[in-house]
Amino acid sequence: YLNAGEAVYSGAKYVFDDYTVVAGTLAEGHRPALALPGSGLINAGEVLSGQAAAPAIYDGAGRNVSENYDILFSMGEVKVVARPLAVRPIGGEKVYDGKPLVCDRYEITSGSLVDGHYAKVDFVPVDGEYAAQTFVGEVKVVAEVTVFDANGKDVTRNYAINSEEYATLRVTPRDLVLTAKSRTVNFDGAIHSFAEDSAPYSAVGLVSGESVTVTYGGQIKRVGEVDNVITDYAISGGNGNYNVTLVSGTIRVTPANLTVRLASVAKTYGESIDEFKSLFTFEPELPVGMTFASDIAQSVNSFGEVGSSTYTITDYGVSDEDGNDFTDCFIINVVAGKITVTPRRAEVNVAGGGAYGKTYDG
Repeated sequence: YLNAGEAVYSGAKYVFDDYTVVAGTLAEGHRPALALPGSGLINAGEVLSGQAAAPAIYDGAGRNVSENYDILFSMGEVKVVARPLAVRPIGGEKVYDGKPLVCDRYEITSGSLVDGHYAKVDFVPVDGEYAAQTFVGEVKVVAEVTVFDANGKDVTRNYAINSEEYATLRVTPRDLVLTAKSRTVNFDGAIHSFAEDSAPYSAVGLVSGESVTVTYGGQIKRVGEVDNVITDYAISGGNGNYNVTLVSGTIRVTPANLTVRLASVAKTYGESIDEFKSLFTFEPELPVGMTFASDIAQSVNSFGEVGSSTYTITDYGVSDEDGNDFTDCFIINVVAGKITVTPRRAEVNVAGGGAYGKTYDG
């Protein structure tokens, strides 16, 4: 009887010759062995046939003496089983950089390859289409294993491969700091903002080759300062791939220098001036829509004595077309003008051609 048995695949031929004499006896020194000494199994799943397993009787010198025996033979199941091998991919994690994270390593967690054999491992996603992760998120991958012998022959069927264990490829968000632009201008009556600008002052952490546009929300007209906030942004590689920190800029309006030059003016004693527009020269010109008002009427008309002097204004202001006061938006320097009061011409006519008479009265 050939005893049942199995061997784990090793790439070598297994010879099964574990015979038991269950009836009758052998002559001293005789033993049972395979009738076909080369019979054996190599690959997993193969089963030794009865013909290949048939025994012969050999004497101590190794001669086949089976003709001297009436041999009845039976056998148990004899086979080669697949070699166990567990393969697990090695996952990875990185911060988003615009490039795919792929699985390119694996480890054998149990079992082994036969000496001289090598594995070709492909990585496939558990769900989805690609075994790679480019954008923020994760994908699970498993290994598909093919085993080759030293001659390059596919011997995968000889391995019981467990590749159910998966690895995770994970991409995490990248830190990005978007800083808004800043600007300082002198007051000019205009509204100042970055509404027409879509570029940040800086984008620290942005992946090379990607771009970002921003929308600004700050604006100012009067002297002062406001935050130039970023209200929205769009990143070419996708907003979701970044942890974005927004840093506001500032828009600052400083007072404008305004020189008011008063023109020289002349008037005749006893007269008043009621047209003053031509007496002012502004350096630079007032912003469009701005009006300058002052106490110039009182100033020039307060001079009543004949002679020359200087005059100035002490009460003045600037307003827009809606009457809003913008005086504090200017640093105003008034340059005094010269005023000349000339004598008034008086004509005296004497009655009677200049001859007068009266009766003597002492």
